[in-house]
Amino acid sequence: MPQSQQLAASLWSLAVGTITFLLIYFTVRSGWFRKIGSSITPAEETFPEVAEPVESYPEGLEEAHGKVPLVLKGIIAGYVVFLVFYVVYFVRALNGPLGALDTYLTK
Repeated sequence: MPQSQQLAASLWSLAVGTITFLLIYFTVRSGWFRKIGSSITPAEETFPEVAEPVESYPEGLEEAHGKVPLVLKGIIAGYVVFLVFYVVYFVRALNGPLGALDTYLTK
């Protein structure tokens, strides 16, 4: 495999990983859900203390936070699997064909 092709494949893989990481980061930071147990409540959202657990909510009123969506869990799991396989592949390639590239670049 030519060095230019190895470099292109490595850069493409790093770009896919970076885009996936940014997708996860911005999805979590977008405010789709609040962290459970956060003791900070904005002043305009103060509510009276609840004496007992709420079993149902009035129509149109829902909890401010919920469970992590299944799609987001799938994206995170897929990224972790991709990252593990990519690191293993990169280390194996570094001992083989990419070793030549490393030697070429560090001369």
